[in-house]
Amino acid sequence: MKLINRLYTRFGFNAMVAQQHGKAEKYFLKIRKRTREGLGTNHNLGMVYLAKGDFKGAETCFLRELEKFGDSYSRSKVLADLYYAQGNAGKSLLYYRFAEGQESDEPDLLSVKRRITICENNELFKDVGTSNALCKKGVAAEENNDLPAALDCYKRAIEKDPTNVQALNNAGACYERQQDLCNAGKYIKQAYELSGLPAIGQNLKKIERAIERQKDGSHD
Repeated sequence: MKLINRLYTRFGFNAMVAQQHGKAEKYFLKIRKRTREGLGTNHNLGMVYLAKGDFKGAETCFLRELEKFGDSYSRSKVLADLYYAQGNAGKSLLYYRFAEGQESDEPDLLSVKRRITICENNELFKDVGTSNALCKKGVAAEENNDLPAALDCYKRAIEKDPTNVQALNNAGACYERQQDLCNAGKYIKQAYELSGLPAIGQNLKKIERAIERQKDGSHD
């Protein structure tokens, strides 16, 4: 049973990296049922819903994980990130402070501190909404295969809010589609450092390996 759960988990994360959210949801739902809502199952499923833009579904999963297993850095931060994306400064500030209060050496702790500063400042937080709106325009442009327009939107979104993980990750994905692996790696690395999301980390490793292969090929 443990082997099957590990395989389903791997398949789920691979589907997330490929942005096949329906497939990822199917695998994580299977794991949650098999483990009777075991540790991390609601978290992973919530991340799928978040990627799909289903904030209510994500919130339900994240709160369920918190209820079952108690407060922790990652459980507080993921809720804070959710409310931040929704433009709820009060709730995001509350959970970012919970996360900051945990004893943690997580590499993305700096992003928590940066977002606390943003949430405490009404003027700075106004730019979050603008950044999210630009990111949505970028997604629409990307769906129409207009990568230059998408990149322009993502870059302007990042200017408004340098902690916008979706804009950073999407910009990297656009560069990857254009075969510009150096810029792809640069943006996706920033997204991973800010979020610590396993799916983004896996994609970063894939791009770094591709860059190494390019370097090796140029030396032949």
